[in-house]
Amino acid sequence: MSIQQAQSGIDLFFEMVAGLKSLSIFHQPSFPDKIRGIQDRNHLIALFAAMFSLSSRLATEDKLPPGDNSESISHQELHSLSLQYINSSLEACTSNAPPLCILQAITLAGFYKLVNGVYGPAWRLVGTGVRIAYELRLHLIDCKGYEKVPTRDSELMMWSSDEERRRCWWALWEMDIFASTIQRAPTAIDWSANETFLPVADEYWFTNTYQASCLLLGSPEERWKRLKHSGNENSAAWAYLLASLMHEGRLLCQERIKGITSNADLPNDVPKLAQYYSQDYRLKAQGFSDQLSSLVKAYQDVRENLPTALAYRGEYLSFALGEGDDPYATRRTSAGKYSIHMMSASACFMIYQNYVFADIIEGLIPLPSSQTSHEYSGRDTELNERSFLGKGFRNYLEASDMVLRLLSNCPEDHVRYVNPYYASTTWIAAALQVFKRFTLRDHDSTLTQRQYDLLRRSYLQFNQFWETPRALLQNLDSLQARLDSRHRELELQERSSSARDTQIDGQPCHGDTQSFASTETIMASMCGEQLLPDWSGLKGSLCNTSQPSVGDPNTSYPALLPEDVELPSGIAPKFHPSLGEAAFAEPYPDPWPNELFLDNLVWYSSDVMAGLSHGYTA
Repeated sequence: MSIQQAQSGIDLFFEMVAGLKSLSIFHQPSFPDKIRGIQDRNHLIALFAAMFSLSSRLATEDKLPPGDNSESISHQELHSLSLQYINSSLEACTSNAPPLCILQAITLAGFYKLVNGVYGPAWRLVGTGVRIAYELRLHLIDCKGYEKVPTRDSELMMWSSDEERRRCWWALWEMDIFASTIQRAPTAIDWSANETFLPVADEYWFTNTYQASCLLLGSPEERWKRLKHSGNENSAAWAYLLASLMHEGRLLCQERIKGITSNADLPNDVPKLAQYYSQDYRLKAQGFSDQLSSLVKAYQDVRENLPTALAYRGEYLSFALGEGDDPYATRRTSAGKYSIHMMSASACFMIYQNYVFADIIEGLIPLPSSQTSHEYSGRDTELNERSFLGKGFRNYLEASDMVLRLLSNCPEDHVRYVNPYYASTTWIAAALQVFKRFTLRDHDSTLTQRQYDLLRRSYLQFNQFWETPRALLQNLDSLQARLDSRHRELELQERSSSARDTQIDGQPCHGDTQSFASTETIMASMCGEQLLPDWSGLKGSLCNTSQPSVGDPNTSYPALLPEDVELPSGIAPKFHPSLGEAAFAEPYPDPWPNELFLDNLVWYSSDVMAGLSHGYTA
């Protein structure tokens, strides 16, 4: 590689991270000095190869060095090269901790792998990075804090040097959150021992201008208040705050069902499980209510207290390069608002799935039946429970519309400049649009179809540019067929249950008996082999205390949409004019259509998360 090629790769990297803030882990003004200070050739190759494996995706003919006709190295080859020199460098570190530049190379290489899928090598590489970060004490950078604001040049240089270390730590922290969410496993980083300030904005760091920050410790409420009080308005810091709430939402839902069915013989023990869920578990679940309320309140408070510069209010985000001293200013602004809005939607999905799961686990939702509503009047808490659950439904689906509003105001090539982790958020939003169309039975709605097409097209762009998992597109395309199958199964169960009820003393069952029978039917549908013939990874996904199966990697999926979709060219969004604010103005119907809707959404909410995990790990 020539010097001109190397310089081009460096320039492209800093152009990329102007939008992809979590990978802004180098102090750009002093980067040449950093490179000159790396004496070990292996370290330098490892770092450059890791950087260029990401930035080379942005390379176009007009950005290649003039007169350079040499064949370019693919990003796959650069990634392999970085791993080769990372491994050789680590093997040489027998008595000392690896230097920061090697950890930075590992961070970039780990990011590359995670984007393509949370497979074993990616999972383990992130773990290696976390271990080395602990060796370098990156989790304790600010354990003593600042007794006074640094003002001298030497103090500011030390603060700037520490900020580079902070950036690497928080990039690993975000990767750890993403990987553990997909794998549905514990994080590698111990949150209770994280005494490193959240990163500040590039504008302060690159000019060596001190900006106060804070630790990400305490309750959800304490976290956002600390950040607000510090004055740190960096979009990455606020995105990490929202990511912490998202993670706690996932943990809370996971804790609700952990350890319940470890000795159960599914589905033969369904009656015992139903009794547990409808009685004993309801007592255990009381303790989660306060935690969930606190989490929801903190989430709402964060959104209400976002810095003005980070709040997205429906404007067009251009991600364009400008002129003058800071050509990346517009791109940073667009990317900052984008990341906050997408992370808000991600947190919403994870937090409100607790409401969606609540009634199915506690045995509170009966399957649709021919009985009239007055037959359930003996259930004193029905109205409160149904209202409680509806809160989860509305927020779950409205989060999908949050993503729609944003993407309809972004250029179609914006995926080049944002974090590809948000491909998973886009995928969930698209899946929910399919579900909404199915449950509301509006198959003729062209608007809903266009909304789905927009989201699917956006995920396809992530796939084409960043090579996010193709399996997620296949899962999405097979979703309609699986939901149709689910609907037929429920109708058969309903008819079978109605026929069975009429044979008991010539009278239908009422009250608690109906509630228990409905719960048993639901549990059977959750764990029955016959309901999920197309997706082995979903079988037992709610009824397994260990890490859920992610299915057979060789599973095939019926393609309902063509895979060779042509994306419109050009910068400006080319979506149907009806996809404006008016398209999202209609509130969701209340009351909900029927009990089949309730049962389907509870079942499908587990399908969404299992599908996301399967797509990234299969």
